[in-house]
This record gives sequence, structure tokens and C-alpha cells, in this order.
Amino acid sequence: MATIEWSSRFELGIPEIDEQHRSLVGLAGKFYETLASGSGTAELARTVEELVDYAWLHFSEEEKYFTIYNLPDFESHKAGHEEFIRTIREFAGRIDSPSPALANEVMYFLISWIHRHIGRDDRVLLRITRRARIRTGSSSEDDKAPPEDGGRA
Repeated sequence: MATIEWSSRFELGIPEIDEQHRSLVGLAGKFYETLASGSGTAELARTVEELVDYAWLHFSEEEKYFTIYNLPDFESHKAGHEEFIRTIREFAGRIDSPSPALANEVMYFLISWIHRHIGRDDRVLLRITRRARIRTGSSSEDDKAPPEDGGRA
């Protein structure tokens, strides 16, 4: 089974959010590794709570950016955050009897969610960094990249 690893392609150019994403990916990997290793339920419960607590902290920060910068699709983005927490808690309810099947299900969910949410849905946050470059007059190769919506805006 594949593991969850940070990739620079997830970076948005917002240092606070990028660092939080790195930490979130690390905690997701820790949750999977704890589950796959057959650790006791007490350790799994601590790992789940650590992941959920950090996810809430990160999601609230990210949602602040959505409201401050009036970014589109706030409600659906927030629903994605709530789905993550709900699903992790559902997995946590099943850790009384950890199994390879459960570990694989968790890993599939985490990889899919991270690639979809951080790798795609959070791309709207790129608008913040683009606005900042426009205000400061800076330029980079990113400015020449196609827009995150594929030019459909």
C-alpha cells in the first residue's frame, strides 16, 4: 500500500497554510502507520485525537482566508473539512479491532482526500498569493501558469 508523503506540488505559497498542510499530511501518515503497526487502541485513540485536533485548527485557519478574501465555494469547502473529521471519527470508532483491511481503507481515504482537497480544492487559495504579487509588482513562473480553474472562469 502506498504511503502519504508531502509533495511540493501541494504548496500554495502561503507559508502558514503550507506548513499546516505539511503537518496535516504528517499526522495522517502517523495515523495510518499506528493503525497498520497493530498498536494498541489507546495509542490509536491518541493519534486520532491528535489528527482531529490539528485538522480543526488548520481548517479554521483556512476558513478564515476564505472569509477574509471572499473566496468562492466557502460552504462546499467547509463541508469537505467536516467530511474529513466525520470520516476520521468513524474510523476511530472501528479501531477496537484493527485489521489490515481497516488500515488499507484508512490509507485509501487519506490519500484520496489529501490529493483531492489539498491538491485540488485548496488551489483557490492561490488567488491570495497572485493578488499579493500583483499588489507588490513581483512576478514569477507561477504567474505564467494556467489558472487553477483551467481557464474556465
